[in-house]
Amino acid sequence: MRPSALLSYYRGLATESPPLVHIENATFYRQYPAAVKVGNPPLFRDLTFNLPCDIINRRKSEIWAVVGASNSGKTTLLEILKGQHLCLPPTARSFPHLGTIGRRDIRLPDKRDLRLRNPINAIQYVGFGGKGDKLGQGDTGGTYLAARYESRKESTDFSLRDYLKGNTDLNPVEHDLYDYQIARDKTYFDKAVKVMQLKDLLDLPVNTLSNGQTRRVRIARALIQKPRLLLLDEPFLGIDPLSHRNMLPILFSMSRRSGPQIIIALQPHDEIPKWVTHVMYLETAGCTIKYKGSKETVVAAALESGDPINLGSQKFLMWRKYQQAIQQGVKGATYLDDPEHGQGSSSHNKVSPSNSSLPEMVKRWDMNYDVPEPLFTEPLIEMKGVKVNYEDRTVLGNWQQNVEGEMRSGLWWNINRGERWAILGPNGSGKTTILSLICSDHPQSYSLPINFWGRTRLPSANQTGISVFDIQARIGQSSPEIHGFFPRQLTVRQTIENSWAETFLSKPHLTFERDVTVDAILRWFSGELNPNHTGPDPIDSLAELKSYVDRPADYSRTSRNFKQYTSLDIDWADSVLFRDLSFSSQRVLLLLRAIAKRPDLVILDEAFSGMDERTRIKCMMFLAYGETKWLQYEGGRQFAHRPKTRTVLDKRGAVKFSGFEARQALLVISHRREEVPGLVNRWVCLPEPNSGHGVRFGEITYAMRGGSKLAQCNDWWETVWRPQLKTAPPKQNRRTYRYDQ
Repeated sequence: MRPSALLSYYRGLATESPPLVHIENATFYRQYPAAVKVGNPPLFRDLTFNLPCDIINRRKSEIWAVVGASNSGKTTLLEILKGQHLCLPPTARSFPHLGTIGRRDIRLPDKRDLRLRNPINAIQYVGFGGKGDKLGQGDTGGTYLAARYESRKESTDFSLRDYLKGNTDLNPVEHDLYDYQIARDKTYFDKAVKVMQLKDLLDLPVNTLSNGQTRRVRIARALIQKPRLLLLDEPFLGIDPLSHRNMLPILFSMSRRSGPQIIIALQPHDEIPKWVTHVMYLETAGCTIKYKGSKETVVAAALESGDPINLGSQKFLMWRKYQQAIQQGVKGATYLDDPEHGQGSSSHNKVSPSNSSLPEMVKRWDMNYDVPEPLFTEPLIEMKGVKVNYEDRTVLGNWQQNVEGEMRSGLWWNINRGERWAILGPNGSGKTTILSLICSDHPQSYSLPINFWGRTRLPSANQTGISVFDIQARIGQSSPEIHGFFPRQLTVRQTIENSWAETFLSKPHLTFERDVTVDAILRWFSGELNPNHTGPDPIDSLAELKSYVDRPADYSRTSRNFKQYTSLDIDWADSVLFRDLSFSSQRVLLLLRAIAKRPDLVILDEAFSGMDERTRIKCMMFLAYGETKWLQYEGGRQFAHRPKTRTVLDKRGAVKFSGFEARQALLVISHRREEVPGLVNRWVCLPEPNSGHGVRFGEITYAMRGGSKLAQCNDWWETVWRPQLKTAPPKQNRRTYRYDQ
């Protein structure tokens, strides 16, 4: 048979191939509903979903994006598609295509790979919410954070190459035969390594990789397993802009050629990739699908109802498609900017008041921080030529830096009291290594030229050394490492109180004032931390209404709102455990733990990643203003004339947490502009390892954060990343980049 005829034959078979996932009128539960009647709500009631499988003509394959805010059920939906959670009726969920693998009457290229008959192997889930997020199979729950920077441990005594090939057990002979066959497929292995840019890291121990590198590794590991379906749960958290830009088209290329079908979960503010063909848009709560269908259909529905959706670089095409809707004044259609007038167009840059993500509000309050600039010169951390080496490999400080007109090697950097820094750079550039040195988790902090509050780790002739407990008592930190190692059995209240403890499980040093502070924090974030909370956010009623404060009736309403808020029940915080919270809520809780004790130095390493837009705004404003200010609302509608205002608590002198103080210093690590708080007024950008470039420093002036034009807000961010983004993406076959195929 000729090749063309054979291809047509296979394509004819593919059109009749049963769907990969078939769900019809199914309702899901975490536990059987008759056994557990409390705390076991139905998940995606009467769900119907069909995912066609076309492994021969992959250009027709459907690629889905699941878009939803925090706690909307994105991860739960992906778990359902993988086969988890109880399905009622039991026959409503099936995987018909997997049953055809191995049948002689079905002539498919991989019919002999019987391993794929099991959904556990055929459907791979990659998420970063703490479920299977660690590299390695040993139990490292009791390992100290510094273990990442010490010698290898038995549980992770293997290289990245071993991890990708599955050679991580003490007795490799016990591996399944199919795992070895996959590992020996060098072509596919090399392709996955190239896509995720891991070639230079293959011989490194996996416990020395950065957070962003770890995420790329887990995606590569899933690709090497050759699944039929790849579920990516917010895969670009912690990925730098350069890697993000390069990964998107190549991941699509692999899927279209020989890789799996893809379903990707995103936040509403995340840009939907061009190659996505279908979208599921979830309600903000309740595990309910609001829109489902082709991307064009869902985008039109979201624009019409004013729901947030990020089209990114596709705005021009979508604007042309919905130009008529914009001219007719369709509600929400003005969310798209007019490409002929630019982003600052007065006629096409407004947002419908029903838009719950409040993008216009973000632009305004983020540009007008009125926190006073610091007047201190006291150095908290002094780095004088820091250079971190692992044997013959330099991971930090491999450059020459101009110090007072003289070129010196290593990192020279002072963090003074009151300064607020953003630490930026590509994955693997040493950002987390710097934080480990500052927190004294890194063993080399003893020997490197670093001063902590004017003292060194080791004693000298003139002064005593500073202990790790003294250092960490002055630091509040939230990071992926802490998230991974934090005890899951602590309650919400115990987690915040742990801010005053020396270790995760030691007894905190509490006073009456500290108890009052914890109560105030729990009330302010009861909507985010209480899984059983329903209704509007309690703090919305605290915003002082400028137009009505002199009316007696509104004064009475303000008094009533104040009494209702201060009498909120917070007993739930003593029973809700850390492990019972969603990924976003856990991030919020760890952020509050870092700032509750008002330390001299606050370190936020990707602390806002995974949060939806409203939650992120709330956390940033609480970081800056505490209980003194909130956004002005009436019935959930934004007041355009004044985005933030004093709260009733501030008016009545009932504030227990006043926000960021001028004496405090701040360090923020993030790869997204919107996750950098407006408090930040300086930045340092680390170069890519062994690139030959040096470290760069800069300031963020008020004119760049505010000014007359909205586009000026991103000037400093573009200045930081422009040198890296000038690098051209990897060259691939142009045909594989055609997203419209």
